[in-house]
Amino acid sequence: MVSRTNLDQQLKRINFNGYGWGRSEVRELSAILMPDEQIDECVNGFYEAGFALLVATRDRLILVDKKPLHYLAVEDLRFDLINEFDYSHRLMGAQVKVSAGMKTLYFTSWNQARLRRLLGFVQYRITEVKKMQQTQQEAQKAHLEYINQQLQLFMAIQHYQYQQLTQHTGRPGLQSTSPLAVLMNMANTAQQQAAGQFSAGQVSMAAMKRVLPVISAYTRLPVMSGHSRFQPAD
Repeated sequence: MVSRTNLDQQLKRINFNGYGWGRSEVRELSAILMPDEQIDECVNGFYEAGFALLVATRDRLILVDKKPLHYLAVEDLRFDLINEFDYSHRLMGAQVKVSAGMKTLYFTSWNQARLRRLLGFVQYRITEVKKMQQTQQEAQKAHLEYINQQLQLFMAIQHYQYQQLTQHTGRPGLQSTSPLAVLMNMANTAQQQAAGQFSAGQVSMAAMKRVLPVISAYTRLPVMSGHSRFQPAD
């Protein structure tokens, strides 16, 4: 919620008269906008239910319809949900179609220039949001790959420690191999499996299943066994 003074300053910045046609919708904006939300452009026009005000902020596209007898309709379209919009102008007006999921909005305005500026900002924000989502997905994928590499390194070190333990206790075990060689072997196996239908997480689980069964509480420490006989004191 923003104050009316702050709202008037934002409307003055974009040269929009908030006390003329559409003043009832402008009053409702004080309760609709978030405290840190800024208006980039707004335009009066019509949609299927009558007169309305279309507002574009940095986070969303808002349609406000305020009629007498406390009738109010508000449609909120987030930029990350908008998948299509079409613009067409005629001699005496312009129309825009905005699709967001299962919702489709048809809006017509007589002010072609202002509606065109609003749609230009909407197009810019949609492209910017899509790029941010793509960057976040790539960062998440890189983080998962890093976790997978750390898990493979941990399993290689555990495998090497087990080999050293079996040689130290004189028990039969595998031939001693450095952690780097074990890790390279696991990486090659992971690449071969990833070339098929296995994901990075499935490869890590497969590596865990190969290594963990040979590590148990009975092989970590030498088995201490023997019989002691009580010798009475002389």
